[in-house]
Formats: sequence, structure tokens, C-alpha cells
Amino acid sequence: MWLLIITVPLSGLLIPETNAVDKIVQIYTSLSEQNTEFQLSNIGRIGSQLAAINMGVSHPFSGIGLGQYGFYMPEYIPTWAWESSEINLWASSSPDTPWAPTQGLWARILAETGFIGLFLWLSVWITVLRSIWKRYFKLRQIDQQNSILALALFISIFGLMLNGFVSDSLRSLSYWITLGVAWAWLVKFNDKVDQ
Repeated sequence: MWLLIITVPLSGLLIPETNAVDKIVQIYTSLSEQNTEFQLSNIGRIGSQLAAINMGVSHPFSGIGLGQYGFYMPEYIPTWAWESSEINLWASSSPDTPWAPTQGLWARILAETGFIGLFLWLSVWITVLRSIWKRYFKLRQIDQQNSILALALFISIFGLMLNGFVSDSLRSLSYWITLGVAWAWLVKFNDKVDQ
């Protein structure tokens, strides 16, 4: 929580707009205002993630299948979330309706691939994080420049994992590029660290 309180104002100072302060205030007020568009949007986000979690619990082994969240979402939305206009729009079956977002990659993976898929996804990232962290401490004494790169990779991956709580796209290139760079870095410095 303190990280949020500190980083949002600091990042707002970097925005080259005259109304940056207004945008920062808007972020904080969106978390607490009642009976506004912010509250309904927050209800939509929470409702869609809870629907995904409920899907995953209902289909624990294989999930409902990759890309199938939008078809099953209306069955799993909590009743209180239907007051959000976003939920009603996403649940509509009329033509030209936008595809229902999960609003969180972790919830989406649970819904679409079950606990097994979530475990595998988490295992890949934790293995990479653990390997980078171990090599960082070994490289710190023998190669300062590459130990800084290891730390940057670690922070990037950790940030991507946090991003999975608010964004639900597997098409985001940041996951795949970061995983590829981390993998290449680990292969390159594997021999150097183990000597």
C-alpha cells in the first residue's frame, strides 16, 4: 500500500501534462468514491475476476479451455456485479459486443486451464526468478555489470507477475520478450557462475 502511495505521485510528476496532479487525485478518489462511474468500473473488474476464479474452481483440472472465458462468463458472475454496465455489456450475446475481459491474467489462466495450468504458468516464472536470483548473488562478486542486468531482469519479471493482477492478455509481448531475454541470459551466464 505504501508503495502505491509513494509511486503514483512520483510517476505523475514525470507525465509531461499540465493536469498530471488532477490525474493523480483521480486515481486515489476512484478507490473510495461511491455511486459513481469509478465504483461501477471497480465492480466490473472485481466481478469479472471473481467469475474467472469461480470457473477455475468449478473446472479445477483442465479449466474451460483457452479463450473460452467470454462464453462462460455470464454463468459465473456474482449477482451483485450485474449492476455494472460493463458487466452487462460484456455478458451480452448481441453482435458487435466487445469480448469479455477477465481483468487479470492469473484469474484467466485459472479459469481457462484450471489449477494445473496455473501451477505450470507459475512454475515457469518462479523457476526463472529463482535462477536469476541465485546467479545474481554469485555474479555480484565477479561481474558487477552483468549482476545489474540480472537484477533488472528480476525486477522486470516480478513487475510482469504483478501486472497479471490487472491485465489479462497472453498476447502481451512483454511476457514473451522478457522470458526470452531471461532464458538467453541464464544460458549465457550459467557456465560463468558455475565455475
